[in-house]
Amino acid sequence: MSSELKTILNTVAQKECERKEIDLKKGVDRYKLLLQKLAKDKKIDVLNSVQGTEVSDSHEIKEDLAVLKKANLVKEQTKYTHRNEYRQYELTAEGVELAEKIMKET
Repeated sequence: MSSELKTILNTVAQKECERKEIDLKKGVDRYKLLLQKLAKDKKIDVLNSVQGTEVSDSHEIKEDLAVLKKANLVKEQTKYTHRNEYRQYELTAEGVELAEKIMKET
């Protein structure tokens, strides 16, 4: 019984991994553009909430930045104003190097 459960869970984990790998491959162009934008602008501010209400229109860019953060290409800092919360992103040293390489390619 235990080995059967392990087999089922292993299959689920493999399918999930394959799905995430496909999503990453689809997002490569978006990640490149985001790295170039950060290299040019130095920082990007993404609004998280306005007066306590979450902002939903920036969902895709938040996911893309989360991937770049996991890859240690960007770093984030949460900032607050009187009524709003936002995250400020900037490139790490590795992110700067990669962005420069990408810009030379294009």
